[in-house]
Amino acid sequence: MQNVDLHQVNFQHANLVRCAFTQTFESLIALAFSPDGQLLATGDMDGEPRLWRVSDGQPILTFERHKEAIWSLVWSPNGRTLATGSEDRTLKLWDIQTGACLRTLKSPLTIRVIDWSPDGQWLASGGDDHCVRLWQVATGECANTLAGHTGWVYAVAFSSTTPHASQPILASGSFDQTIRLWDITTGQCIQTLEGHAGGIWSITWSPDNQR
Repeated sequence: MQNVDLHQVNFQHANLVRCAFTQTFESLIALAFSPDGQLLATGDMDGEPRLWRVSDGQPILTFERHKEAIWSLVWSPNGRTLATGSEDRTLKLWDIQTGACLRTLKSPLTIRVIDWSPDGQWLASGGDDHCVRLWQVATGECANTLAGHTGWVYAVAFSSTTPHASQPILASGSFDQTIRLWDITTGQCIQTLEGHAGGIWSITWSPDNQR
């Protein structure tokens, strides 16, 4: 890609052999590969989500624009739905087959980051109001607001589920230089990790959930 700024990129499921994308964008902010690695979703400063076919780099779908920039996007675990979070204070769910907006969730301030729970039932969002929000995908309702950070929240990540841990733990990273671990059932902060000298932009779990 040319003339593009990349801020959040996840190449976990990607096969990049012989792939080239040459479309000209506004500043590109977010990228995410589909769970099967066949599609790439992008979001940029113009607020327009797009889908690309990885095998030949061709655009296949353009969704309705957000009113402002898209800061984060994430696929549902089954790969059927795309979620986008925007500076326009909305989180939108999209049907990737039809391009239809399935649901619009409203936040008080800019949404900077989103993540989908492994079971597909929850979305977590973080943003400029220093809070983490848990959204029920089925209803679109905000089930809980997790307060405790004192700076912008730019990172959220669910742990995976295991036979010994049926409910994931949610981690959040903030410009207050801390990482907080949350019990999503109770909404309680179970641990605060300190030691960073600057704001936290990204977090990820180890495969065994121990780090």
